Amino acid sequence: MEKNIMEKITRRATDLAKCYGAGAVGVVTTEMLEGGPPSTDLGYVLPGAKSAISFAVPLNQDYIESWFNKQRHADHLQNNIQANVLMPGDRVELTCGNCQLICHPDKEVRKKRYKMLKESGVIVENLDGSREAMSPKKAKQRIAAMNLETRALYEKV
Repeated sequence: MEKNIMEKITRRATDLAKCYGAGAVGVVTTEMLEGGPPSTDLGYVLPGAKSAISFAVPLNQDYIESWFNKQRHADHLQNNIQANVLMPGDRVELTCGNCQLICHPDKEVRKKRYKMLKESGVIVENLDGSREAMSPKKAKQRIAAMNLETRALYEKV
């Protein structure tokens, strides 16, 4: 009887994720993750959990290049928030997300995106709150020119 209930709950949760736009949905159990790295410990995020539902929501591909090239951030940022906060109330663990931006079925697109990421520089926030793109070398020079108290916010001094 319990197996039928769990299958029904799994099916409903899977259907809900797909209704919200998930392109892929899967269920993983603690047994399936046994022996994996610490990041696979379901209990870290959901104490007492025996299983978890994982889903992937596609991002708008039109916003990725301008994000990597440090040209437009708002479009991708909004799209990423919408994709990662799929169901209100759920515990969502996010990373920097560059892997999901680089990932593409076409190998040439993946290579191009990876190159953009590596060569596009960094974003530095100015004192007035505005942001600007610059080379890592220029960013290091800017940090080196800061007083010690301010530099300590960015690196060990």
